[in-house]
Amino acid sequence: MHWRLERIAEDLRATLTNKTRERNVEIATDVPYISFTFDDCPLSAATDGRRILEEYGFRGTFYLAGAFADAQDVFQSRMVPDMTAAGHEVGCHTFNHFGLDRCSRALIDKQIRKNQEWLAGVLPGYEMTSFAYPMGRTSATAKRVVGEHYACARGVDDGVNRGSIDLLELKANKIYSFLANETDLLELIDQHREAGGWLILYTHDVQASPRRYGCTPEMLARVVRAATQDGLEVLPVRSVMDRLGFLGPASE
Repeated sequence: MHWRLERIAEDLRATLTNKTRERNVEIATDVPYISFTFDDCPLSAATDGRRILEEYGFRGTFYLAGAFADAQDVFQSRMVPDMTAAGHEVGCHTFNHFGLDRCSRALIDKQIRKNQEWLAGVLPGYEMTSFAYPMGRTSATAKRVVGEHYACARGVDDGVNRGSIDLLELKANKIYSFLANETDLLELIDQHREAGGWLILYTHDVQASPRRYGCTPEMLARVVRAATQDGLEVLPVRSVMDRLGFLGPASE
């Protein structure tokens, strides 16, 4: 009974959050933009995931949590400067990878600032402009605090960002092997070519036997290859924000 009440409370929180738009804008572009993003940045994402994107001439966005750096099977700090030098984007994922739905304003702000301080020590002078909610868990308070620091934030709800959207909860689509959703993703990319807007895709690890929230290199390669169709613009999150005219001080 207790777990059912918790689930009802979580569903209610999610519903209220989705109805709370903190940075509402209109995306009316006919250009079909695509962004490939990686959460947590397991070592396989920083190596095989990055390699696959670069083989097709693309660059992606890697959301890093500083507390994970240099652990086993996770990205190494020394990789970060090379990553950005090659044209990839680094985004914020909090320092300790907390779900923000139950965190206070002070704790959320502390987690963001701590991650910024960590990155400043690894990559001096680099300014992050985008954020991804750990595990997709957010709240109205979290969105407000994140918006004080970043121009946009990515969630985990499926869909394409077009028409009226919230820059502080951008829609994104999973590339997960366990979902067996490759065909759906390929169809989505094909349809996106004609419809326009901004399609964001994300995964975690990229390895032969991926974890629940990852995919195989073969699956990622096929999805990335589908994005090479004429007319599609594949860019990191920061670059799409810039193209759409939304990139500026977080307070604007």
